[in-house]
Amino acid sequence: MAEGDVYAPSTAAGPLRQCEVISDLRQLVPIPGAAWSNESPQAEIIRHPFAVVFSQDCDLTQDFTTRFSADPDHKLMLDSVLLCEAFSATAYRQEPKMGNIWKQLTQNNLERYHYLSKIKPAEDAIGEGADSLVLDFKRHFTVPTADIYEQLKLGTRRRSIIQCHYLEHLSTRFFQYQSRVAIPEPHRVKDGLGPL
Repeated sequence: MAEGDVYAPSTAAGPLRQCEVISDLRQLVPIPGAAWSNESPQAEIIRHPFAVVFSQDCDLTQDFTTRFSADPDHKLMLDSVLLCEAFSATAYRQEPKMGNIWKQLTQNNLERYHYLSKIKPAEDAIGEGADSLVLDFKRHFTVPTADIYEQLKLGTRRRSIIQCHYLEHLSTRFFQYQSRVAIPEPHRVKDGLGPL
């Protein structure tokens, strides 16, 4: 891998990695109300063509080591993995709201979105490559860790790992967006002297 490469192919074995791109992940979501009735629980299966892992590497590694040891200590295991849904940039650009903000989005100048360049076939563990991806930081979700490892046996695929410094840039932007402070209303300018 040359310095400055954005991606490296994922490895088939070992723990999931922070900022790893995975595909064909399924999420089981309880149907509100129906899931907790006295009848059979009901849930919807949401298919995520692409998702990016945001759980920390240290937690993922500790979980993997513990989970697959001869005597797993459940206190050290990670209950679920934090992910963000990723969309094909070609499809996402067609959204009506993208018309006047697309250029800013592709330059990563909008705090809510992150644009990832195309994954070349050589950077993809399955050798297919992928279109550029858009992450909407409001579209994050979790999947039980045990379920993800089972899905990896059944068709979910580990594709690419975003490399240093791109990993740090993406991770920082995601968590900065999640930790933003809500204010009751935007700052107002009084008498042209600046925000109140």
